[in-house]
Formats: sequence, structure tokens, C-alpha cells
Amino acid sequence: MANAGLTVLSPAKLVKQTTSRCPVCHAPIAAEVFDRDGEIVMAKRCPDHGPFEVVIAGDPRFYHLSRGAAENAAAQNAGGCGSACGCEAAEPAGTRRDPFEVLSTCVALIEIVDSCNLTCPTCYAASPWGVGDDVDCIGFETFVERVQGVVDRKGFLDVLQLTGGEPTIHPQFFDLLEWSLRHDQIGYVLINTNAVRVARDGTFRERLGELRREAGGFELYLQFDGPQLEGQVGLRGADLRKIRREAIDLAGALGVPTTLAM
Repeated sequence: MANAGLTVLSPAKLVKQTTSRCPVCHAPIAAEVFDRDGEIVMAKRCPDHGPFEVVIAGDPRFYHLSRGAAENAAAQNAGGCGSACGCEAAEPAGTRRDPFEVLSTCVALIEIVDSCNLTCPTCYAASPWGVGDDVDCIGFETFVERVQGVVDRKGFLDVLQLTGGEPTIHPQFFDLLEWSLRHDQIGYVLINTNAVRVARDGTFRERLGELRREAGGFELYLQFDGPQLEGQVGLRGADLRKIRREAIDLAGALGVPTTLAM
């Protein structure tokens, strides 16, 4: 059923004709996309190097969803599955499924605070400075709702990252951490941190050590800009190498491991 002299090995439904390239000489060549045996396949033939075939989607729904809202709406109006694939109503009309919502998640990042205790010139999050009572953060209930929502959609989370801003300045930080460690659908917790509070606040650090010994299941994911002096002030507004060494050593002495995040 190919229209350009292409060879398709088993019954297939033509999705579209397009232009691709030969993987050998990279010349532009005609190609056809087929829905075959539950996969989306592209077939093409180069006059100099022969035929080629490649699977471009293992699930037709995800391929058709990526083609855009107009085609999906047309399929829904026709009583299809909402994926523009022309199937016999596999899902109710009007149903739109985000393909990423049905895929598992190994790492989930939850921003628990917008504020930070540094004013890095290069801050990609544009986090405002704030400490003590001047911290812009989410409440405990909102945190639980967000994380549980991810678990309900995705299932077991291998890793949950508490991030921000600077998550260690959250006024309920240990409530959030302890809840996460007790959750039977969360495997491990990473605390994304610039290390300032870990190095300077002995009470905070001791509580980290206690939790690590009692529950395990977490570590510091520590912002690291290299051992050289060059770039430190430009990146962070200060030379934080001593603070970071102290945080690693002091937390490590309490049994709290650290991973350096470049």
C-alpha cells in the first residue's frame, strides 16, 4: 500500500507522506509514515542506498497526540479515541490524555520555597532574598497535595527532590522531610541546597543527622561550582568554598551523605 515504491512488510495504515533523509548520504528522500502492528513506522528508500525503515513511536496514541489539537479534536468528533488515529472509539469522545501523565517518573522535583538566603547574580529561578519570617513558601498541606498528586498519577517515585529557592529555609522543612521519608511510595529524598544553613546552623544540622540515623532515605544534593577561586563571586556573589567544605564535613560526620551538583 506504499505510494512511492516503498516496502512495508505487513498490513499497515498510511498516516502521512513526508520527506526524510537517507541515513547514509543524507540526501532528501520521500518517506511514508504507517500505523502498523501497534507502532508508528517510517519507511523510505534512497535510490543509491536502498530501503530503510524505523519505528518512530512505540505507542500510536503518543504519536497522534503530538500532532496537535486540531487533528485530535477532529478524531474526537468522529467518535474516535481523541488521538487522531482513526480507531474505533478506544476512549470516550472528548477525552484528552497527556502522554506524559501515563508515564512513570523516577525523579520528581517539588519547589517548596521561592525565597533564598543567597543573592546569586546568575540565579536561574530569580529567587528573592528572604529568611526568617520573610520566606515565600508553600504550606504543609499544599506540599502534601502536590506530592500525593504526582504519586497518584505516576505511582512509585524513586527520588523526590525538595528544591526552591533554598529549601532548607522553609519554616516547616522537617515536617515536609519527615512526611516524605514516611511515605511508602517515595524511595529516596534529595535536598537541593547551597549548604549555607547546613554549615552555619548546628541545631538544624543535628536534626538532619538524627533523621538520617532514624529513617535514612535522604542526602544533600549540594550546589558546587568547582574548587577554583575564579568564577565563585561571579556565580554566587561570594566565595562559598569554605562553607561548602564545612557543610560536607560536618554533615558527613553526622552520617548525612552528600552528592555534588555541578
